[in-house]
Amino acid sequence: MQGSEVKRNVFLKNVLSIIIVLIYSFNMLIMSSNRFFAFFSGLNVGPIFILIFLLMIGTFSIRLPRQIYLYAIMVAYYVLAVIINHGGIMSALQQLYIIIFVMAMYNCDFSRTSLWVATLANLFVWVMWIVNGKQYGSVYLSTQKGLSFNSNTVSELLLFSYIVVTIFSKFLFNKSRVVYIFHGREIKHPHLVFHVLFFAITLWGIWQTESRTSAIVFIIFNILYLISPKKLNRKSVLIITAVILAGGLMFPVFYLSLQNNYKIINWVKTVTGKSLFTGREYTWNYLFQHLIGNSKAIIFGIGQKPAIQLADFLTNVHNSYLAYLMFFGVIGLVLYFIFIMFLVNDICDGLETNNRDFFLSCIFATWVVLIILYTETIAVWPVFVIIPYFIMCIGGNRTLQNVGFKNRD
Repeated sequence: MQGSEVKRNVFLKNVLSIIIVLIYSFNMLIMSSNRFFAFFSGLNVGPIFILIFLLMIGTFSIRLPRQIYLYAIMVAYYVLAVIINHGGIMSALQQLYIIIFVMAMYNCDFSRTSLWVATLANLFVWVMWIVNGKQYGSVYLSTQKGLSFNSNTVSELLLFSYIVVTIFSKFLFNKSRVVYIFHGREIKHPHLVFHVLFFAITLWGIWQTESRTSAIVFIIFNILYLISPKKLNRKSVLIITAVILAGGLMFPVFYLSLQNNYKIINWVKTVTGKSLFTGREYTWNYLFQHLIGNSKAIIFGIGQKPAIQLADFLTNVHNSYLAYLMFFGVIGLVLYFIFIMFLVNDICDGLETNNRDFFLSCIFATWVVLIILYTETIAVWPVFVIIPYFIMCIGGNRTLQNVGFKNRD
């Protein structure tokens, strides 16, 4: 490759990283308040991004991922599924958007400046919901007027913002040559001080939302982040990921089996102050009843549009894995599981680099996202969808794996 071509490739990959960070930051910013969301949520950047990426493919040497054939099969099958179940082409196009976003994440060239932009966007969202999220859980339950987000969404925004800022700030602080002074004394470990305060305030914010799932995975992430198990390797990571994915489908079944277990129901009520069952059981029960005995629906899915016509509450099935099952059937769900396994396998490539701790943190963050999907449909919610995939894909970026965090701006 000639020198001019190399420079053009580097420039275009930098442009791609800027586009990704801007789209991600835009998605974060419109989620920073009910008012912003109400104003901007109708702007779907997915088709725009797909067009930009396809145009850029012809102008620079793109590195296709190892699983490009899987991506092609996924897109072809999702299109076939929505044709069979009349689910609407938009649900298939969203999968194309996700796949292209993943490919773009792998090919862009992140600089410290772009990572700082993403970090500050997350920090802004975090501050907004810490300030505006006081007693949000109680307020949302008492009156939903004027609130675009339920309390679980707010807790997830706090959680994901915390994760991104925590992962990036450690390395951005370490790469910085700035000396931090407090009361005339140099702070030896600024990231540690920042992390302790950040942890305490975030825990308080999530507690205000009364979201049990976010609180549990928040604690899990911090324990894993703190101990960073040294024995974790590719094989063990992939096994744990597979167990988490299987749990995503088994969790609703287990949850429904507890409906008549009053001992556990009463214990959960006593410990958390909230009922174990909050309405999800009706949605899951209805969906399973419709799938049982319907072989076509099991194989190819009910489809997004037909599902909503069956019952309005199927707009949100409160479980991303069930959403894939409902939209695209068992085949579509299996393809999604394989897709996630490849994403995690790509992150594992970074475990052999000198930034092992960073890539371990990316794996822990991915596990957090996959567990959140047990009770949320953010993996298929158009406005939210980029946020979890940015978290799951940052560790698969080849630039970060090959040379670590760059010192250039």
